[in-house]
Amino acid sequence: MLEVVDAGVGYGDVEVLSGASLSVDPGELVALVGDNGCGKSTLGRVMCAAQLVDEGSVVVDGHDPSVSELERLRVRALVGRVCQDPVDQIVSSLVFDEVAFGPRNLGLDDAEVERRVLAALDLVGIPSFADRVTTELSGGQQQRIALAGVLAMHPTYLVLDEPTAQLDSSARAGLRDLFSRLAHESHMGIVLITHDFAEIARADRVIDVARMGVRASDASAGGDRANDAHVGDVRGDEARGSGACVDDALVGAWSTGDASLDSVRSFDACASDARDAGADNASEGGSLGAATCSRVGRADIVHARPVLELDGIYFSYGDRPVLTDVSLRVHAGEVVLLAGASGAGKSTLASIAAGLVAPCSGEVRLWGAPPVPGDVGLAFQQPEAQFFLDTVYDEIAYAPRNLSCDEAEVDRRVHAAVRTVGLDEGLIASSPFELSGGQARRVALASVLSLDAPAYIFDEPSAALDAEGRAFARRMVEDLSREGRAVLVITHDVDEWAPVSSRIVELADGSLHERGRGATGAASFACDGRVSAPGESPRGDGSSHVSSGGTATPLTALGGYTPHAPAARVDARVKLILLLLATVGVFTAQSPVVLSAWAVVLFGALGAARMRPSRILSAMRPVAIVLTFTLIANLVSCDGRATIELAGPVGLDPAGGLRGLLAVVRIALLVGFSLVVAASTTGTQLSDACVRLLRPCARWGVPVGPLGTVLSLALRFIPLVSEELNRIRLAQRARGASFDNGTVIERIGVWASVLTPLMIGLFRRADRLAEAMSARCYDAVSAGRLPAPRPLGSLDRRVLIVGTGLAIALSAVGAFAQLW
Repeated sequence: MLEVVDAGVGYGDVEVLSGASLSVDPGELVALVGDNGCGKSTLGRVMCAAQLVDEGSVVVDGHDPSVSELERLRVRALVGRVCQDPVDQIVSSLVFDEVAFGPRNLGLDDAEVERRVLAALDLVGIPSFADRVTTELSGGQQQRIALAGVLAMHPTYLVLDEPTAQLDSSARAGLRDLFSRLAHESHMGIVLITHDFAEIARADRVIDVARMGVRASDASAGGDRANDAHVGDVRGDEARGSGACVDDALVGAWSTGDASLDSVRSFDACASDARDAGADNASEGGSLGAATCSRVGRADIVHARPVLELDGIYFSYGDRPVLTDVSLRVHAGEVVLLAGASGAGKSTLASIAAGLVAPCSGEVRLWGAPPVPGDVGLAFQQPEAQFFLDTVYDEIAYAPRNLSCDEAEVDRRVHAAVRTVGLDEGLIASSPFELSGGQARRVALASVLSLDAPAYIFDEPSAALDAEGRAFARRMVEDLSREGRAVLVITHDVDEWAPVSSRIVELADGSLHERGRGATGAASFACDGRVSAPGESPRGDGSSHVSSGGTATPLTALGGYTPHAPAARVDARVKLILLLLATVGVFTAQSPVVLSAWAVVLFGALGAARMRPSRILSAMRPVAIVLTFTLIANLVSCDGRATIELAGPVGLDPAGGLRGLLAVVRIALLVGFSLVVAASTTGTQLSDACVRLLRPCARWGVPVGPLGTVLSLALRFIPLVSEELNRIRLAQRARGASFDNGTVIERIGVWASVLTPLMIGLFRRADRLAEAMSARCYDAVSAGRLPAPRPLGSLDRRVLIVGTGLAIALSAVGAFAQLW
C-alpha cells in the first residue's frame, strides 16, 4: 500500500500541503483533482519520493523514504512518475537509450533491458520509435516516451501528472485504456492527476486535494477516504466548465468516496452523445450535455478582408517534408480551430504563421504584409518555453517594453492581461518557474495578450487548466474575436472548443482539410478515418523543439544523428578507435598526395553516414575567420625573404601558403571524421564505448564508471546549451525582440539580455536532469557499475580491420614519400 498520512509541505513561508492523507492499493485507479495551484503536483512528488515531506509521513509497501537514502531509492523503484512536461524527464538523445535508462540502473542484463524497452514502447503505442531521436519528436510523442521509460522499470505504483495533456484525442483514448489495464489487469496502483472529465470518470476513486485540510485523526471511520471528493461536485464543475448544462438535483444525488461511479459513467456517455448530436439538436431547455452558445451569426461579424494569410507553405526538416502546400486565411473576428494528430506539424505551422520560422517556400501575410516577430501573438504549447525572466510581472511586461511603451502603459497592459486570464494578482511578484502548470499557462497567455496584436495563435491554451481555467480560456478567445482579432487555436480538445469556433481545419499528411463549423465540424473530425492512430506520426514534425525554441535539426553532441545510416550499425568502440587513428594519420601526413587519399577516405565515410560534404563547411563556419587568417599569415612574408616581392620587405611565400593550406585541409578532414562519428553515434553510445575501452584501467583504481557518466552528461549538455539558447531567443522574438536590426551596440545589448537567462536556464535544466535521473534509480552504485563485456560483431571486426589497414597503409606511404 502507498500511504500518505498528515503530510505537510512548504516552500519557504508558503504552505502548499497541510494534513494531506490518502492511501492507494495495488490494482486501484485513483484520480487526484483540484484547482490549479492547490498542491496536486506537489503531492505527486511526495508520493514518489522526489520530495520529502516537512511533516507527516509517506510509506510505500513498508518503506519510508525519509529514513535513509537507501529507503528513498527503494521507494523510487516502487513508484514511477510521469510529470507534466516530458522534456524535464528526458535524459538521452535516442529513444531506445531513454527508455532503457531506468532498467539499466536496476542492474538488468542487456537482453532483459532490450525486452523491457520494446515491450514498453509497444505498450504506449509507438513500437517503431526505438531508433528515433528524442529531440525531433512532438510534445505528445515525448510524453509517451517518458511514460514508456517509467513503465520499463515495472513499478508497483504509478503517479501520472496530466499525462495526456499534449496528446491528440485518439492517443488519449488509447492511454486511458492503458491506465485502466495497468490498474485492473496488471495490478498496478495508479494515481492520476488530471482535469480531464473522461479520465475522472474511469477512476475507482476521486480525491479532491483542495479538501485535504481534514487531518487523519479527525477523519471519520472512512480513514483517509474522508478526503475523497464529492463526485457530483467534481463532475458537475467539470461539465459546466466544458459548456454543458447540469441538473444540480441530479449531481447532488451522486454518492461520494467509496461508492460506485456507475452513475458518473452514465453521465459521461450522456454528455458524449449530446456532443455527437451537435449543437443543432440541443434542446431549448438546455438539457444535460447540450452544447452552449453556438456560433450562429458569428460569420456576420467576420471582416471580409483576411487578417492572417498563409499561401502555399512548404516546410521540411532536411529531406523530410512536414508541411506541403498549406494555405489558410483567418479573418477579423474569426476563431479557427487547428486540429491534428500529435506530430502532424501544428506547432511548426504556428511558428511559421507568427513569423518566427521562415518557410522553405510560400508566403505569410498579416494585413497583406509579411509579419515580423511580435506582430502576431503566439502562446507556445509548453508555457515554460516562453519564460526567461525573474518575475511574472517582467514576463508579461516584456512585450510592451519592446514596443517602446512608457512604464505607465506597460503597467496598464500587465494588469489588464492578468485580469483577462484570471491570474491571482498576488502572483505577479513570483518566479514564473515556481508556478503550477495551470498558473504557468495563464502567465504564458498573459505575456502574449500584452502585445495587443491584431492576430493571436494559441497552442493548446487550455492544457493543464482546471474547469474554471478552461472556461476562462474560452471566454478570453471569444472576447478577442468580438474585438475583431483573428484567432487561431491549436487544440486536441475539439469537442471543448467547437462551440466557440467559426470553423475547424485539420492538419494531416502535411496539408489542411476543412472540417466544417461548430459541433458539426467536431463530429466530422471525430468520425473521419484520416486521424492517426495512437503513436502514428507519418511525418514527425519535430514541433516540440520549434515551439519551445530548439533547433530544426535533431542534434547529438556534434551533429545531426542519422540512425538508419550504415555507419550507425558499427560499434561505437570501432568508430572511436578509427577516429583516433585518422587523427594521428592526418596530423602526421606531410604530402598533399597522402592528404588527398585521406580526403577520399573521408568521402567514403560521409557516404556511410549519409551526410553531405556541405555539413563540413557549415561546421567550420564559426572558425572561418581564424582559418582564413592562418592561411594569409603563412602566405604573406614580411621579412624580405619572400619568393614573390610585392612592396619592400612584403611579399608572397608559396611554400608558406602551401603549409597554411595543408593546415586548413587537416582541420577540415578532422572535422569531417568527427562529424561522421557524431552523425552515426548517440551520446550514450559514445560514453558507453569510452567506458568499455577504458575498462582495463579499472583494475588500477581508475573510476571508469563515474567518468563515463560525466562524459555522458557532458555530451548531453552540449546540445542542451544550443536548445536553451534558441528557446530564449525564440521566446524573446515572439514578443518583439529583434536580434538582426539596429546598430552594433544595440545588437550587442539584445544578445547580452540572453546571457543571464541562458545561464539560469542551464542551471535549472541541470537540476531537472539530476532529478529525472534520480527518479529512475540513478545513484552512486549505478554510476560506478561497469557494463558487461560485449564482443565485437562480425561487421565491427571487418570494419576495424579494413580501417586500421587503410590508416597504416596511408601512414606508410607518407613516411616513404618523406624518405624519397
